[in-house]
Amino acid sequence: MKLRLFFGSCIAFSVLFLCVGSQSADEWKPRHDLVSHTGVMNLAELPPPGEIFFSGPNSISDQPSWLENLKAWRSNRRTLLRYNGSVYDRPELEWTQHIFSQVQVLIWDRLLYDPEKHEYTVDRFLSDTAARIGPIDAVLIWHVYPNLGIDDRNQFDLLRDLPGGVSGVRHLVEEFHSHGVKVFLPFLMWDTGTR
Repeated sequence: MKLRLFFGSCIAFSVLFLCVGSQSADEWKPRHDLVSHTGVMNLAELPPPGEIFFSGPNSISDQPSWLENLKAWRSNRRTLLRYNGSVYDRPELEWTQHIFSQVQVLIWDRLLYDPEKHEYTVDRFLSDTAARIGPIDAVLIWHVYPNLGIDDRNQFDLLRDLPGGVSGVRHLVEEFHSHGVKVFLPFLMWDTGTR
């Protein structure tokens, strides 16, 4: 009897969730035209797997035609998307073309932060990373997950609330830079749930 009540409650909750979810589904729809004012096409939906996943050539003799077909597909996609790669020619972004090995880490990782000493431990983090995968060119430091949404703080509040505040994070970045490692901090432009 209890089991039947439990499953009945689960089904009722699921139906309620689906009904409420469909009422608020507009928040997941694009808030912009599918083709922007700049003329760059925004795809309405992902292409089917057959259009983006390619099996390799069946034999070595098939490789040249396979490669030509792949190049033709790429050229066609660039035309469809009105792609312009001039951003890669900007001198101030040239360094990005030399980032070959990047890791991602949560700011609270015990190899990156020592909670007992209340300090960031870049040397320890880089030493461990180099021992496991080799030297790195860049690191993406996630300061927002898993905390974003647990209260009303936004991504910038969370950054300011880190140990040492913004100046502590600036020092952390300088330490990475002293080792020749670039640092990326995420900017979540889709974070509209906080102020």
